[in-house]
Amino acid sequence: MPSQRTPSRYKYTGKRRLYVILSSLFLLAGFGMIGVATYEFAYQGNDPTQLIWVRPGEPVAPATADGSQSPPQAQTVGTEPFRLVIDKIGVDAPVSMFGLDTNALPLVPYDADLVAWYNFSSYPGDGDNAVFAGHVTWNGDAVFKRLGELGNGDRIRIQREDGSNLIYEVTEVVLIEPGDPTALDWMRPAGEDVVTLITCGGQRFLTDDIVGADYTHRQIIRGRLIAAA
Repeated sequence: MPSQRTPSRYKYTGKRRLYVILSSLFLLAGFGMIGVATYEFAYQGNDPTQLIWVRPGEPVAPATADGSQSPPQAQTVGTEPFRLVIDKIGVDAPVSMFGLDTNALPLVPYDADLVAWYNFSSYPGDGDNAVFAGHVTWNGDAVFKRLGELGNGDRIRIQREDGSNLIYEVTEVVLIEPGDPTALDWMRPAGEDVVTLITCGGQRFLTDDIVGADYTHRQIIRGRLIAAA
């Protein structure tokens, strides 16, 4: 059953390749990084908050009349019409849409209890890979603190405003090193209706940068859609 909303497809005024340093993907405390890779996004008009994956050679939609562009902004708490629910680990969290900033780095929540859904991924229930992220710690424990406790067969639920649910079954639980060359694959289209949840994992250690700490690994949870009710 498809989701109740089909996301628009946006492209920039002219296609460009964004060299995204994914080490900054979850740079803020409690996130961490996924890896370093090159991939291509595209936008439409003057709204760089909306992104999709772009295949090489895909045509680009025309620019808006004035060609203006505004910097992408993170959404406020709970702007998406659904919640992420994981009963096993006590998660029942609002979700907001996040994109990339003007340096092509993913925006992240400044809220311990908020889950980010990235608009360069599929909208939940639309048939491909919906990518989410959340903090492990943010001035204390955060929404994905217990994410690593999930195992194959556990359930992840997208609860929509009308009370209907998309139910996903966990199929993969992975700890991956930040520089692993396969890290980006978890954010790419999967060819099936899945959710991918990302946070920090492994051991926390102190750093001498502005963040002050990082984690040795990234925790990735992949779940496949099994029911819509």
